[in-house]
Amino acid sequence: MTSRLRSALTTGVATTALLALSACGGIAADAPTDASLEDFCTASAAIDRTAGEFAAGLAEAGTPADVSEQVRAGFEIYVDALDDKGDEAYDEARSSLAVPEDDVEDGDAFIAYMTETCERYFADLAPDGSDVPAP
Repeated sequence: MTSRLRSALTTGVATTALLALSACGGIAADAPTDASLEDFCTASAAIDRTAGEFAAGLAEAGTPADVSEQVRAGFEIYVDALDDKGDEAYDEARSSLAVPEDDVEDGDAFIAYMTETCERYFADLAPDGSDVPAP
């Protein structure tokens, strides 16, 4: 896994504390619930985009079928909050989000799931320990 990808995934934990809650019915509400790990992790690693493009990519991919309700709720919060940032660079947008206290656990659950799942996914692509280029 590249250091850039690892940074993108692991800094998400800090991002959770800064998520913004979007109104229900944002772009994530209709996101698929049967994404492949490849689609989910590829979308999660595509960080060289605007916040809106990153959110749209995650919403298009959706979440894998095995996620808990809490992880799915966190996914929707994260995607909709980033979508609200529109043309702002993803790296800048994720550092300026805020989340109501009631939603922090859901956001933390999503970030933890995304980080752990995608780190394992990309590590499995490069079992010899070499870096796998980020999409």
